[in-house]
Amino acid sequence: PDFSQLQTLPLTVDGLVSWSFFSTKRGDILAIVSSKVVSAKQPARLSLSFYQLKSPQDVSLIYTMPRSEPSFVFYVPSDQIIVLSATKMELYDWNSFWPDEPLLEDIKPKAPTNVAPDEVVEIKGAQLDMIAAKISPNFDKIYTLVNAEGQLKIHILNVFDITQSTDIATDPVTPTQFAGSSFAKQGRLFILPTQNGTVFYDMTSLAQKREVARWKQPAYFVDVTNGGQFICAALGVQGVYCGELLF
Repeated sequence: PDFSQLQTLPLTVDGLVSWSFFSTKRGDILAIVSSKVVSAKQPARLSLSFYQLKSPQDVSLIYTMPRSEPSFVFYVPSDQIIVLSATKMELYDWNSFWPDEPLLEDIKPKAPTNVAPDEVVEIKGAQLDMIAAKISPNFDKIYTLVNAEGQLKIHILNVFDITQSTDIATDPVTPTQFAGSSFAKQGRLFILPTQNGTVFYDMTSLAQKREVARWKQPAYFVDVTNGGQFICAALGVQGVYCGELLF
């Protein structure tokens, strides 16, 4: 890639809560959840906006909707949008955010209003203080970094049955390390860099999740390359180590 061509997008975000980038049949999309302070006497207003990126100079707003709580947005290739918050998971038809195609060429497309979710699933129990979230490569699990009484841990939700969940990572982990976590084996293997080393989890089943390996060298970012055959770990000032993934 030619990094000399990097440009700043013509967008202004008041208070960034979360963002995600994904490619769809309709093009490249940037989803931004942001907060805007109206006055000191009122709570910040949260919103979710979808932008289409045709080029760094050509960015168009598709749809904006209000949010009642901080949220994380994911796209599923079946043309579904998942919006996750501390209390619920909402499923939307991605096509519902776009204007209807006019029957006649001289009629302006009608923009959608008040897009409603196709399904809403409430998260029972104590509310999760979510700091960050990512979805597995096969789109069946959502991994969240949560603040549990001052300690950061990983909480995983089953997308198809949100009542199924589990926690991992008793090792100290930072938001940067969570962002630098990765997957292998079509999402069955979750690789998490922590302060105590890089930990490999078999996540085939949430009920039977288990630690299968541990590299005692602390890392900040890990990635799997060459079709899942090699793993590379960024160790900060010590550089990058790469090796064969043998399981």
